[in-house]
Amino acid sequence: DNHILPAFGARQLTSLTMEDIQAWKVQLSERLAPITVQTILVRFKALLSTAVKWHYLRANPATEVKTPRVPQTQVVFLEPDQIRLLLDAAPSPQWRAFYLMALTGGLRMGENVAAQWKHLDWDSGCYTVSATYVYILKEYRGLRPPKTPDSMGSVQLSPICLEALKTHQAHQAQEKLKNPHYQDQDFIFARDDGQIWDPRHIHKYVW
Repeated sequence: DNHILPAFGARQLTSLTMEDIQAWKVQLSERLAPITVQTILVRFKALLSTAVKWHYLRANPATEVKTPRVPQTQVVFLEPDQIRLLLDAAPSPQWRAFYLMALTGGLRMGENVAAQWKHLDWDSGCYTVSATYVYILKEYRGLRPPKTPDSMGSVQLSPICLEALKTHQAHQAQEKLKNPHYQDQDFIFARDDGQIWDPRHIHKYVW
């Protein structure tokens, strides 16, 4: 790990104290976002819990170290005029469909990039949310079910969204024929090589 090993890689497990880990958490908090520090600390606590289970430690020194509180972000809703501007600015049929899937279907970013054609029922106009993109400490970790049960299930897509998806599907089919290296993984929204999009790339360049 890029943060755990530099801090404690040379230390004996039995020499670690709660104070050591607390000081390390403070150092991390000075240069990393709270959610990142929380993820690192949770992972480290889990590693130490395993060490206790395997009898390398008598107790977990990180148990009483509190994870940082992650501030709640305020949700900002787009006005109709802003939505029209966003759709008009879509750089391709893929992104127009991507925007509409998020806006009219209510899918989160990770659920949107994980969307697959097999979960779209054209007859009913419903999409079944079954997976979300997962990355931990800047590394893609695959797909897994959404965090909350409420996120799973079918969502009704609007007619304009379904129309955009059909246009995008036709365009995607043409791109597959052009690219002999395309690896079809059934993603509705895919890169030129068929691979899944990284949400951070979308946030930076597209969204």
